[in-house]
Amino acid sequence: GVAGLLNFRKACGGLPISRTWKPKQAHVGTGHLAYRLGRECFVALVRGHSAQSAWGPIGNWSLVGFETGLPPGRYCDLSSLETQKNWGGDSCPREVTLGARGKVLSGSVAQGDLLAIHARAQLGA
Repeated sequence: GVAGLLNFRKACGGLPISRTWKPKQAHVGTGHLAYRLGRECFVALVRGHSAQSAWGPIGNWSLVGFETGLPPGRYCDLSSLETQKNWGGDSCPREVTLGARGKVLSGSVAQGDLLAIHARAQLGA
């Protein structure tokens, strides 16, 4: 939700884009786009279905195998937070798990949605 994305913006807003993943690269299909900002933020997007432009459904995007470069751990997908009120970093509607070199072990983006994580939004930290 918007509240979680405000948290992402505060943490990542001034950081340069340090890596881009776009269609025709490994693990990236048409309608998929991802960015790493600095060394601590990662965002991935999947376009939605559009009858007007005749874009058909493309489904969810599994991020398993992506090397985000973020530290290993469990992260909250900040785009899934409806509110930050009373959010203590213990649980989150959608989680992403990263292993060594920030490799995604579990996490995906639904069609027409996005995923946004940053190093200070680790769960249980």
